[in-house]
Amino acid sequence: MRLLAGASAAIVLAAIVAGCGGSGPSLSSMEGKVKSEVGSHWGVSGIASVSCVMPSSWNPGKTFTCYVYEASGTSLGVAHGTVLPPQGGYSQAWNLQWVPSF
Repeated sequence: MRLLAGASAAIVLAAIVAGCGGSGPSLSSMEGKVKSEVGSHWGVSGIASVSCVMPSSWNPGKTFTCYVYEASGTSLGVAHGTVLPPQGGYSQAWNLQWVPSF
């Protein structure tokens, strides 16, 4: 999804639940999950890479940021996450906000 110049950016909130270990997902696992969610939930195409800055610990309330790029290195947007308490039988959960570049 690309926004045209002058279009307003919308911040969308979605809950993501991941079945990961108590210490949280690995960096590569998290980047893969974010790539998948941004592509499927928000319809962003052309994602070549995701680079996440993980939280210092995987405790509820901690935050993380993932930068999403296309193959040329151009930013497609940023995903901001907040760790939630374990939910519904999953050991880890988080909310994700997508802020597209334009």
